[in-house]
Amino acid sequence: MPSKTEWPAWLRVAGLYGGYKLAKPASKITVLEIIEAVEGPLANNGTIDLSHMPTKAGRVMQGALAGLVADARKRFAAITLADLQAGKAA
Repeated sequence: MPSKTEWPAWLRVAGLYGGYKLAKPASKITVLEIIEAVEGPLANNGTIDLSHMPTKAGRVMQGALAGLVADARKRFAAITLADLQAGKAA
């Protein structure tokens, strides 16, 4: 997890009794923002080794992985912290 100075602006407001509180409503904070605040950018970072595949097949697989990442980003961006609290699906 990043250091407190690297946390996103929506989490950097000092709490009344110490610690931190949300700087914007839970309905305005997406799951994507939370994931990326903790883990870094959600992207196909090459962790799946495709080097053993023939070039054309590797390109097809790379395109499929890029599509998966794009879909995951879209889905996570559509879910807010308030949705999680309410148990609502996007």
